[in-house]
Amino acid sequence: MGANVNAVIAGNCSLEEIKQAPSVAVNCTLCLDLGYAIGREMLDQFDTPLNSTILPYGISATERWLREAAKHLHMENEAEKLIKREYEAIRIEFEEAKKYLAGKMAIVEGHDAIKSLSIAHMLERDFGMRAVIYNFHPWSTQARETSIDYLLETGLDPEILITKGTLAFGKYEAMVQTENELMEYLGDLNPETTVYFGSSMSFPNIPVVDLNAILNRPRFGYRGALKVAKCICTALEYSFRPRSWVTKKMVFPEDSGLCSASPLHRNWLRICRIARFMQEGREANV
Repeated sequence: MGANVNAVIAGNCSLEEIKQAPSVAVNCTLCLDLGYAIGREMLDQFDTPLNSTILPYGISATERWLREAAKHLHMENEAEKLIKREYEAIRIEFEEAKKYLAGKMAIVEGHDAIKSLSIAHMLERDFGMRAVIYNFHPWSTQARETSIDYLLETGLDPEILITKGTLAFGKYEAMVQTENELMEYLGDLNPETTVYFGSSMSFPNIPVVDLNAILNRPRFGYRGALKVAKCICTALEYSFRPRSWVTKKMVFPEDSGLCSASPLHRNWLRICRIARFMQEGREANV
């Protein structure tokens, strides 16, 4: 946009840049944990203007973030030019993906409360999908009040399911009870129209979009929105393919549970033998 950036706080900035930070035209935060807390403190103590929304996943959130920053910088025209230029760069591919994704459903893990809210906002506003966040723990609501308020201000009221299993144990990575409650709420899931934003170890019959595992930067902004859209399309396109049994056996061995390290070690040796066998087969084919 052409703005002069004083510093990225904690991003290898200098002491002098930190000293100058309270006098900047606007303090832009991405993280609604540390970033927002520091921004509020700077606003209260130094009257430093604060621009803070949810994480700018998707086009709607990115435009809101850019326009709010531009007001403080008196760069509204520059912001609009940037918005137009960035959208035009992805327009054809994005609109094609958007048509394909409209009306489909996404289940979003609530482990990372801020991230799950931001992803749900993108899925509904930019892609026209139905987003259901599950296990956004009640402990998170007060700490994430800013994110929740922002979503409500935009007119978005996402579906959030909190299961009994989460309340009882506080964690839910591999709990059958949690999965059953989710399925009872949603009904039958069609793998051709449903994707799962979360760990690849969960819900094996639903295509997975694991942003941490498969999505290189950028994740934010216009090109980030296009990347996420493409990942969802690819996941749905290959929904007929079974999930890897090798990974599942390595993480969840058959004789595991409350066990000693011995069965885990035996399982790891078994996986190593499989990997060696596969490698020898490839070399033989070559």
